[in-house]
Amino acid sequence: MSKVTDLLGRMDAREFKRFDLFVHSPFFCQHAGTIQLFEYLAPAHPHFEGKGFDDFAASCHAGQLTRTRFHLLNSYLYQQALDFLTQEEFRSQSLLHQQVTIDALRNKELFREAERRHQAATTQLREQEPFDTDNFVHHFRLTLQALDLSLLQGMRNGKPPLPEVFRVLDEFHLSYQLKYLLTAQTLFRMMGLDFPQARLEACLEQVQARPDDWQPVTQIFLHLNLLLRGYGDEHLRQLETLLDQYALRMSESERMNVYGYLQNHFNQTDSEGEPNALRNLFQLFQRMEREELILGRGEFTEHLVRNMTIAACRLEEFGWIQAFLDRNEKEIRKSVGSNIYAYVRAFLDFSRGNHSEALRRLRDVEFTDVFYRTGHQSLLLRIYYELEDIEALEGLVQTFRRFLNRSRTMSERRKDYNRNFLSVLKLLLKSKEKGLNPARCQRIEAHLNGEEPLMDRTWLRARYEALRSQQGGD
Repeated sequence: MSKVTDLLGRMDAREFKRFDLFVHSPFFCQHAGTIQLFEYLAPAHPHFEGKGFDDFAASCHAGQLTRTRFHLLNSYLYQQALDFLTQEEFRSQSLLHQQVTIDALRNKELFREAERRHQAATTQLREQEPFDTDNFVHHFRLTLQALDLSLLQGMRNGKPPLPEVFRVLDEFHLSYQLKYLLTAQTLFRMMGLDFPQARLEACLEQVQARPDDWQPVTQIFLHLNLLLRGYGDEHLRQLETLLDQYALRMSESERMNVYGYLQNHFNQTDSEGEPNALRNLFQLFQRMEREELILGRGEFTEHLVRNMTIAACRLEEFGWIQAFLDRNEKEIRKSVGSNIYAYVRAFLDFSRGNHSEALRRLRDVEFTDVFYRTGHQSLLLRIYYELEDIEALEGLVQTFRRFLNRSRTMSERRKDYNRNFLSVLKLLLKSKEKGLNPARCQRIEAHLNGEEPLMDRTWLRARYEALRSQQGGD
């Protein structure tokens, strides 16, 4: 696939149809060869299979067409596609379009019309209100344009709005610092990069100096940063209050950004034993479901559906998650495939004690994705244990361990999560067959109570306690 066909293939059918009009517009494209190449490619959208130099040369009877000429036409068409995408961005971002129009009018010294357009754009922004950091960019840009128009006209329309420029600049600077401090938090957690703590503290001091001057989205980013840095759970309560009041007025992308950081925080604190973390995570998923942010998220949908199911099952919120899965079965299958739908339903059946039904759902499911394959194997192992299918369990333990040792795409820490799970499971199996003894108890408890990574620790601990109870352990 060439660079141009890769780009064209990413356009949906409606967008590609608009690009067809763009290419055939005599204003945007007057190059016959470029139009001819597009017409040759268009019927094969979006995959463009078999479309190459030889076929193009034959289709247009271009006996003199060289490969150099063919590559040049590809580059022309690629540039047309880039120009089209730029036009689409202008079409979708009315405030950006207004600002460029104001600049064009100002450059022609049509100040009165520029001011009229500026007033309309400012009104539009005010009606939206800056509950998204992108709006801070627009606000700052419009404020600079107001100052520019005032200075160019010799300040005939009153005082230049310089104080407003500084006020908006403060908000713009603070909000973006806080937004990218969240990125710094992620890089610190995942890669061990230094976190600029002094910058966060300076932002906090700036807010505390003028506590009533900052927009809600700025306050949301501040409390989220302070929560993630361990400043106390009161910041979670303030964050929830702000989200209850303003979340639906933020863009979906901004909300997903905030909710993503919260998910990571609750997952981490849950793994550290924080008693309220799992309930907080589930309530966050409920909020996202109410706001219709679970489905239609592209590749994130499958992870959201899976993680929401696991959280609900761990809290025994079986009725709620079953209602969600039943209500959205068609959409889930369409968005992420029948395999993942079968997996989450099997997880729900297993959590409810319907082990045979869970096994039935999983038998015909096979995942190539490492993340889902490990989850699938772990769930199967637990089902075999509950059903006391010893032969199937021992066979799967061997093949799963072999898969972990051979995998080149899985991190060693992720492998250790699963290897340690297999080790404890084998000890439980041996204890189930031959009885608990002090040596096995000591080894199992060392895994369960240690700090080493361990998959499904809660389930393993429950099975161990059940064995102790059955066999009269202390």
